[in-house]
Amino acid sequence: MLTLGGVWPLAHRARDYYFINNHSFGGKRFATKFAGWSIYKIYLISLGLLFLAAVTSSLGASLFGFLLARGQNGVLASNQLAIGMSVLTLSVTWVAVASYVYTRVFNLARSAQPGPIVR
Repeated sequence: MLTLGGVWPLAHRARDYYFINNHSFGGKRFATKFAGWSIYKIYLISLGLLFLAAVTSSLGASLFGFLLARGQNGVLASNQLAIGMSVLTLSVTWVAVASYVYTRVFNLARSAQPGPIVR
């Protein structure tokens, strides 16, 4: 799984190359080329955001569960609520980070220096 995750940015770059380099408008072909490191940087930033969200969500759920369960008999219910809130937070964060990655990579592909146009 680690190996597949390591080459995923390169696969994303190859897909964007295919989409952009095989399109034309009014007889003029589009072309793009950008470094692999720039796309890895985007993925590393998103990984950091996911890690930060996971830590924050875990701490928040733990604090919420502790404060809700203190002095009450409903410890199990509050733990389930805290876990549910944590999962919801991580799900929303996952969608936001995925949108961030796809938007940044698309903008990178669009604004990159055009490569040579092969006819």
